[in-house]
Amino acid sequence: MDRLGANWWARVAATLLAVSVWAGALLASEAHAAPASFTRAFTDDVWFTGGQQWVPRTVATGAKMVLLEVDWVSVEPSAPPPGVDPADPADPQYSFSELDGRIKVFAGSGLSVALLVTDAPAWAEGPGGTAAERAQGAWEPNATALGQLATALARRYSGSYPDPASPGQMLPRVKYFQAWAEANFTVHLAPQWVKQGGRLVPFAPGWYRNMLNSFYSGIKSVHGDNQVITTGFGPYGDPAGACLSSGFGNGCRMRPAEFARDLLCLQGPGLKLQPCPEPAHFDVLAMDPYEVNGPTQHAYNVDDISAPDLGRLTRILNKAVATGRALPRAHKQLWVTEFSYESNPPNPSAVSLATQARWLEQSFYLFWRQGVSTAVWYLVSDQPGNDYNVNYFSGVYFNNGKPKPSFEAFRFPLVVMPSGIKLVVWGISPQGGTVTVQHQQGKKWKTLFKVHARAGSVFVRDVSTGLTGNFRASVKGETSLVWKR
Repeated sequence: MDRLGANWWARVAATLLAVSVWAGALLASEAHAAPASFTRAFTDDVWFTGGQQWVPRTVATGAKMVLLEVDWVSVEPSAPPPGVDPADPADPQYSFSELDGRIKVFAGSGLSVALLVTDAPAWAEGPGGTAAERAQGAWEPNATALGQLATALARRYSGSYPDPASPGQMLPRVKYFQAWAEANFTVHLAPQWVKQGGRLVPFAPGWYRNMLNSFYSGIKSVHGDNQVITTGFGPYGDPAGACLSSGFGNGCRMRPAEFARDLLCLQGPGLKLQPCPEPAHFDVLAMDPYEVNGPTQHAYNVDDISAPDLGRLTRILNKAVATGRALPRAHKQLWVTEFSYESNPPNPSAVSLATQARWLEQSFYLFWRQGVSTAVWYLVSDQPGNDYNVNYFSGVYFNNGKPKPSFEAFRFPLVVMPSGIKLVVWGISPQGGTVTVQHQQGKKWKTLFKVHARAGSVFVRDVSTGLTGNFRASVKGETSLVWKR
């Protein structure tokens, strides 16, 4: 996926901005109420480049959703001609046939589709900007045109739009739409800062608020129960500045908490209320919480957000909802729309297969504990080739289709971690039935508890805080990876 290549420089630069801090227990004050359900999802291109077998392989992981990127420049390369309705998906400026085919790949699979819309065509960008920023579709995207595209997408994938390739049939319904990729990064939205009165002030959050509201109006105009997801904030930022053409340095990335505060008309650590004549409208707040050395690693800067830091974001969200700065004034879901870890093999500079698996299931627990209801892992399959500086090797399958240990970690996660003064066993059952959780004592396994669970449902239980060693869970003959504590 094109947008994910841009994450490379972000992750490299992030290594300079994080330190190793143990986060063994989450503070209750930072935790959202744990959601009743937890949806696991993937984002990838392998379903369209690697063969039809990758859909059933994805289903086998227990995932229930896929997040597909919609490059605006690809589906609407030309401006709407005069005299047409720019929100009509049948208009001549639109090219939806490839996207139609991609969405239909998942029909009947049990995997729902979410669409991420990003990367403006040149005709929908504002004047100015560097050649690189304009080439990335990042320079001041036109909010009105984005709203018209949103309407066209919602109409086409309303569940009642005729499929041009299959007369008599309708295109599938899509209910989830995400507005832009990592809008706090210049490679996706520029400029991040502008000079005003001789000083640098945030620009991108206000511009993005207009884009988001226009997108929301377009999506909701078709189905009121469609869900609009904000941009997934990139995890790390830099001080204010004028971003260099290289894409590195001050001003190229705004810290996610700072971006979120400005987006939601709040100021500073105290969340001081600011005038907000047009509050942001959305249903789901999203984050892409990559980190440097595992999911218990806090970001160093208080305005950066890594896996255990989501409370920094939900604190802002809760204040915005309570004060009418995040509309509709109702509960907002929290999603993680991209995260992953690469493995060795095949990448010799990555973590081991066992560590990748452990960090995956540990992330799931930490996300759930902080209120995340959907988490999207980047890559079902390792990308082909061996260019470790360009391709990614964070799949739960090797490129040849062989499952890694992270496959079972994704399908049947089990963690045993401290939570305050308690020790918690947490997992997700891959099948419906009685889940048996055991602790190894010598060469024998002793049952700690049994719990009935539905397929895909979370189970959680407190156990004795003094327990250490090996733990496992099983249901209907399937056994989780061993969790070592």
